[in-house]
Amino acid sequence: MEIFQMVTTFGLWLLVIPFCVGIIPAVALGEKRKAPSTVFLTGWILMLALFQVCAVPCVLLRKTLTDLDFMYTVMLGLLSMIGVIIVAIELTRKNVADCFAFPNTKNSSKEEWLTWSLFAVLFVFQMVMAVIYMTPDGDDAYYVTHAVMADEFDSMYVMEPYTGVVGVLDQRHVLAPFPMFIALLARKSGLHAAAVAHTILPLVLIPLTYLTFYKLGKAFWKKEEKKLSVYMVLIAMVQMFGGSSVYTNETFFLTRTWQGKSLLANLILPMALYILFMICKKTERGKRIPKGSVSGWYILLFLVNMTGALASSLGLLLLLILEGGFLLLIALRNRHPWVVFAGVGSALPCFLFILLYVLL
Repeated sequence: MEIFQMVTTFGLWLLVIPFCVGIIPAVALGEKRKAPSTVFLTGWILMLALFQVCAVPCVLLRKTLTDLDFMYTVMLGLLSMIGVIIVAIELTRKNVADCFAFPNTKNSSKEEWLTWSLFAVLFVFQMVMAVIYMTPDGDDAYYVTHAVMADEFDSMYVMEPYTGVVGVLDQRHVLAPFPMFIALLARKSGLHAAAVAHTILPLVLIPLTYLTFYKLGKAFWKKEEKKLSVYMVLIAMVQMFGGSSVYTNETFFLTRTWQGKSLLANLILPMALYILFMICKKTERGKRIPKGSVSGWYILLFLVNMTGALASSLGLLLLLILEGGFLLLIALRNRHPWVVFAGVGSALPCFLFILLYVLL
């Protein structure tokens, strides 16, 4: 019965709900046919951004994990229902093939099949090693312990993780409560929070990272998709052999996947870069910009910044530098000054949480 509960919980929360929720931002992007990879990826971004919106007030107001669980579940349930309703309405007007854009493999060459097979082997190898090989890390004594205590004692950031003594609120880390997301999954599944962090989360965060790089590569080589499989193999090789020190993002990706810093470096920053590249393409100089075709990408950038706040408060500075510099270049290249001003609105979560960090 416990195994059934765990499988059902993780299947629902890590696969089904993100896909249902992802319909909403996917529709906002204005694409006639939604790619399942886009729906799943944006669904996770929205899901994590919503968790940040719910978690920070609950932590600052000294609410319990049970209170956060109730609030987050209700809001996520409503968004999931909206996503299901949107798909149901679309399917009454057109068939599945017209709603979703599935990958076309009919014209793939033998070389492409070979390189994609090589990538699949590298990907599966990384996933298997992430599950069966446990990498100890000193930060677990702080971050994972916070998740364990939140699940066990139904409190958030009010206990010292090294001693267990109840003290003042940990104001340095409360604005990036990703460990509470781990605690929430542990509470719902009945699995220990440490096992959720080390074993379960890599099974979804590693594929999400590769999905992000896949979308980025597809945007780069839209007219030369034969290069995409080689690009993904190179990305997988870099991730496997990029551990030249304990500080590289490749090391974090495979050995500290469950930490907010790894989430920021390997998922949030590449996702922000992908969105900025799409904004650049949508606002090309001399190109007619359809109404509403760019606003959805700014909304998605807003959600990415909110997710970045969940991962790392100080990492928001990196997002501001990346987005500010990139949008300024887009404005100069495409001669659209409004691009920068629209970007300020998308960066509001960065400004807000940096201000809160300073005040706290």
